[in-house]
Amino acid sequence: MLYDHFTDEGLNLSIWQFCNMTTPCLEMPYHVGNSCIALPEHDIWNEGNCLLSRAFLQESSVVAAEFTGWDEECMGCGVGFYAGNSSFGKYVLLAATNDQIELRVHSGSQNGEAFMSGGQPKWLVVAKVAWNKTFPVRLTLQREGKHYTAKLFDNFLLEADIPEISGDARALIKALPWHERFEACHAYLDWAMIDGFAPICTLSGQILDNKERPVECAGIHLAGFDHFFTLTDQEGFFTLENVPRGKQVLIVAAEGFLFTRRELCCIPGQLNSCCIHLQTQTPETTPRREYNRPMFDRSGHGWLSLNGTWQFQFDPNNVGVKEHWYEEHAPQYDRHIRVPFSWASLMGFGEEHLACGSTLHEMNTQFNNYHLTGEYAWYRRNFTIPDSFPDNEHIILHIGASSNVTYVWLDNDYLGMREDEYSDLEFDLGLLEPGSVHVLVVKVQFPHDILSHNMGKQIFWFSSAPGIWQSVWIEPRAEAHLTRVRLTPILDFTNGVCTHAAVLAEVAAENAPDGIVEMTLTAPETGRLYQVDIPLCAGEGKTEIIIDDPKLWEYRHGRLYEVLSELIIGGKGIDSVRSHVGLRKVECRWLPGHSPEDTDDPLEQYQYLYLNDLPFYVIGILDQCYNAFGIYTYRSLDEEGEEGKRGSIRYDIDRTIAYGYNLSRVHIKENEPLWYNECDRRGLLVWTEHPGNFYATPEDPRWQKAYYRELDGMLERLHNHPSIVIVSTINESWGVEGCHVSTPWENELRYQFLRDNGYRAKKAWPHVLVCDNSGFGKTEACEINDFHYYPAEHWEAKERWETLIQSCYPGSTYNYINRVRAPHCVGEAIQSGKPIFISEFLHINGIDMQLRMFQKIAGYLRMNVASHEMEDSGPLTAERYERDYGYVDHHMNPLGYDMVNNMDMVVADCNRIEHVHSGQKLSIDLYTSHFAWRDMKNPVLHVTVTGIDWLGRYIEGIITIERSIDFKPFVVELQDTIEFTVPEKMRGAYVFFYVEDDGDILCRNYIQLYIEEACMDNRMGEITISPGMYTRADGNYVQVFQEEGVCAVSVCGKGELRYVVELPETITASLLILEAGAREGKNAIKVTDEILFGTQIEVYWDGKYTDTLKPQDDPSDERALFSNGSQGGNPYNYRNTGRLGYGERFEVQLPTNALEAGVHELILKSSGGGMTIYGRYTGRYGMDPTIVFES
Repeated sequence: MLYDHFTDEGLNLSIWQFCNMTTPCLEMPYHVGNSCIALPEHDIWNEGNCLLSRAFLQESSVVAAEFTGWDEECMGCGVGFYAGNSSFGKYVLLAATNDQIELRVHSGSQNGEAFMSGGQPKWLVVAKVAWNKTFPVRLTLQREGKHYTAKLFDNFLLEADIPEISGDARALIKALPWHERFEACHAYLDWAMIDGFAPICTLSGQILDNKERPVECAGIHLAGFDHFFTLTDQEGFFTLENVPRGKQVLIVAAEGFLFTRRELCCIPGQLNSCCIHLQTQTPETTPRREYNRPMFDRSGHGWLSLNGTWQFQFDPNNVGVKEHWYEEHAPQYDRHIRVPFSWASLMGFGEEHLACGSTLHEMNTQFNNYHLTGEYAWYRRNFTIPDSFPDNEHIILHIGASSNVTYVWLDNDYLGMREDEYSDLEFDLGLLEPGSVHVLVVKVQFPHDILSHNMGKQIFWFSSAPGIWQSVWIEPRAEAHLTRVRLTPILDFTNGVCTHAAVLAEVAAENAPDGIVEMTLTAPETGRLYQVDIPLCAGEGKTEIIIDDPKLWEYRHGRLYEVLSELIIGGKGIDSVRSHVGLRKVECRWLPGHSPEDTDDPLEQYQYLYLNDLPFYVIGILDQCYNAFGIYTYRSLDEEGEEGKRGSIRYDIDRTIAYGYNLSRVHIKENEPLWYNECDRRGLLVWTEHPGNFYATPEDPRWQKAYYRELDGMLERLHNHPSIVIVSTINESWGVEGCHVSTPWENELRYQFLRDNGYRAKKAWPHVLVCDNSGFGKTEACEINDFHYYPAEHWEAKERWETLIQSCYPGSTYNYINRVRAPHCVGEAIQSGKPIFISEFLHINGIDMQLRMFQKIAGYLRMNVASHEMEDSGPLTAERYERDYGYVDHHMNPLGYDMVNNMDMVVADCNRIEHVHSGQKLSIDLYTSHFAWRDMKNPVLHVTVTGIDWLGRYIEGIITIERSIDFKPFVVELQDTIEFTVPEKMRGAYVFFYVEDDGDILCRNYIQLYIEEACMDNRMGEITISPGMYTRADGNYVQVFQEEGVCAVSVCGKGELRYVVELPETITASLLILEAGAREGKNAIKVTDEILFGTQIEVYWDGKYTDTLKPQDDPSDERALFSNGSQGGNPYNYRNTGRLGYGERFEVQLPTNALEAGVHELILKSSGGGMTIYGRYTGRYGMDPTIVFES
């Protein structure tokens, strides 16, 4: 038994671990008085702070804690058990709230559920009792296998059987989350007690190389833990003590070898020994082995990647310099890291197998607790200069990116410091003899002074990427060398034809005041060469290269001119680099018919983005550049195999294009250089963005320095990328207002900061459109008019968009910083008809398609290509599994997300799910938009209705309508109203719309009809069973969703439901028809993940086994017409109901020898995947389980 009264100054870290399961842990518990400590917790978006015991407790154990109170905003406190080193989805918590005490388990919902704090609750309440809040409060939870007993002080309170955790668990103590954002609240813990410690093990073994030689100083650690680390001795032997029993994953690494993992089963009292062989790292197996600087590629002259396994050590007290950790013969560092991955990432420590997207594994942020790791860490490795390197050129060390203060030593000598987060850091290592061996040491500081660097979303939204997070390499470089190759396309068009094409080439070199740069452009497709000599004056030069017969860079056609620049001095080639340029022109222009010359009505004067003289409707998506494996570092460029591709650069870009998006917005950060390079080559448009800093203001000189360091560096590094068509210098006033909820309407300094930096970006990038403050108030420097809105349903959204387009016109001051707004306002900015973009919103309920009703809106960008810790709304999960939104065609065949992201669109002006009645006259306004560049022959609008009858059968073609339409290019047209009568004898229906031209379907869409009070009468030869009318329900957390006329029942895990069925007469044959699914609960709202969570449901009739149903999943997408409709169709409402989803339709033949008149029993038994039995107006088919019989 262990009592802790917390009398020490800090937590006893040998007993407790304070961690955060999701976003960076900015807080630590602190003392209040002599013993009581304050446990911090964030809001319900960032939930995850918790105090865990280091030791594991066996199945017979107890945890208790006494709290003296909690902050007024806090929702309470809790004690419980946590399932070790898995995701935070496995816990049992005894929680005290303001009015009751509850036994909770995780609901299976994803963290940041659909980016809505009001989304599906993250827990299920197994048992509860009312409580009048009084302090102190002592909570005790005793565990005996799956049986839990809860006490308040020494008084019995609750008990329940909960199979959530099997085997050993860790004690869990935490404050409960609260409703506000960005700040912590606290529960005050006086003392804690744990008892029932599980037996522990000793793990030993030997590490050998592939030639059976022992590997000295190999690093050993247990996956999922921050404290089981050791090194091998001279003979390669190691010992780990106090290891938790059961299955463990051992991670082994050594400098010069690849990371290796081995699964072991540790048994107390037995010899737990193993022998593990390490594989030598080769150029082919080096992680992230690509050259990391594609726009300034000097690799043709030779280079050596230094990625791979390095020695690594945290320095929380910053003693490394004082203790000479940089010296060649300093002691071995205590662990190893895989460069180029951040020390907060799974990839960094070989634990990528733990990546989990439902709620992210604690190890995703294991070393992201600032207060535990400290600000400093050290890296060290040996390397050999390749024999192919020239002996008369300096060796240059490149660190692709490091957050954010980086110090370098070579062979004991200090080489300098660089401060940056995204820049390629260069260090001159001097003249090094080919074949010589050297020791490189790097120290990185990740400052806790967050105002001093460009944090972007790394502060509170999701994990930081401290330390080295991009590739490290060396290359030889002559004393005279190129330092800049800047390429700017210049194009003119007349009637869609390019009449002039040129490239402005600007070059610079160091130590070459009067040399020449020979530049060769190789045209795509033809291979034609364009060659010029650019003389240098004072080390700089420029010229304009005329390109006849230009090959244009276009969407999905990344035609690139490959550029070779060679520095010539005295007729001799000294240095050369490769780059590329794409010929494209992006601008804002009046849409035809909407210029001031075409119309006098300012409301009808508006512009679009034009690409190569053609209007380009933007269908974009935000890319947070985050993955669960490497945080901001992609796992690979393009690894082969299913596992390797997930988290790769090319996979993300391929999926973005496949989903129909034509623009990707890099959100509040700068992505890897190779990502931009791939977008260039794939023809994917990019909107890039300054990372910003949520808490900063321009009054702070630290932030001014950091902001301009990144802005100017970004504008230099990314200049040549043709894919970049928009840049925002600030997002939502991050770095301007010290928050992201306001615009500097009345602050001259901040207004000028926004305006001047917009102009600064435009001066550097004349070929790119500039947004000075994405989503918020604009200045004169802004070239696009974008907004961030998050409406939840059709009519709310429509009102928002209508208000918006009425407020945006030339001369309007709406959302522009202008002193006419109010007496104390500043600024002179007014609107000038610039393109309107909705550059942040959620895709729920067809809002993305609804935007196509408004021709004045020039495009949209939704959240996000992949989910992450805080925003679970992407078509990819955080670990890059695909999701199904449940879209179907008029034959009920599945469709991809490209149905939504089509350049042509037909959309209904009504809710995605309409609640109607049988026989109701229905009128639907349809809008069509034709934004694809193709000619029409005879476009026809088709409308067809597919009904769902009382037995869940799809009946196609109940109603069909055809009409010829104009389908004019770049025009939104309101078509003639579609009118029909809601069909009888149907419980639901799909109304499909599609436009067909010459046999090709150009676009399609649909709405769903929830037909209320339909098919309610019992029919001859049928018996219906309401799922909620069970006589007995056994299992884990039986949930009943029941409202008037609506019912479904779920059982989590193993369980059964029993029903009494009375047959009115003896029958000869009978068929049970029902909709059933699993109940894992891992799918997010209105999407279904690629990973299946199936189950088995055994059917018994009068105690005799009859059949086994095998639902493959518990899906939750648009096909759940009735579940979504019964909950209002609005995920904001799901907090009270949970996510019902839908199942599969099954037909079970009941035994013919047991169908006599009288009472019978139907039993449904679920396996570990649980079950949901859907009833009337729930699921996909909206039917009660029904027995259909013959007399």
